[in-house]
Amino acid sequence: VLDGPTACTDLQAQEIANRRKEERNAEYAKLLKVDFRELHKGLEVMEFDSGVVAVPLVNMQQVREEGSKMHHCVGSYARMCAEGEYLVWHLTKGSVETTLGITVQHENYIFAASKDKYTLQQHYGFCNAVVKDEDLRTAAKSIVKMLNEKNKEKVLDDAANLAVSLDRELESA
Repeated sequence: VLDGPTACTDLQAQEIANRRKEERNAEYAKLLKVDFRELHKGLEVMEFDSGVVAVPLVNMQQVREEGSKMHHCVGSYARMCAEGEYLVWHLTKGSVETTLGITVQHENYIFAASKDKYTLQQHYGFCNAVVKDEDLRTAAKSIVKMLNEKNKEKVLDDAANLAVSLDRELESA
């Protein structure tokens, strides 16, 4: 038990906990409304000559449903997707279904190990089965390449904004 000016009662502690819970719930409610197409260029259904159809998942609910449907953990990435840090696509070829996970570098990705903003992080089938079909694997790589190409303009803008920001910091120091 604390005493003195920093002590708080059980009632105060409960009020603080309730306020924090309400803030988290409000933040989560905002994330539920995020349409990922507003965060990234190129999130459109793609049909490949090989018969592969790739569908981007564009909100948290779709990402959660994908994890449930495909029996793997991608649903746990829903929040990262809404925050612009991850992308998920559902790929099909005939009766074969796979899930593609793509990492998105942060604003300062210019200094990251990869030169690309988007990187293929994982590509699995039902219950994390290895994807053996070469057409699905090629489509996954093509999606990542397309995202990097369509978002190059944003990469250059981010680099310019970072340079301006650094210049301002140096001038004010």
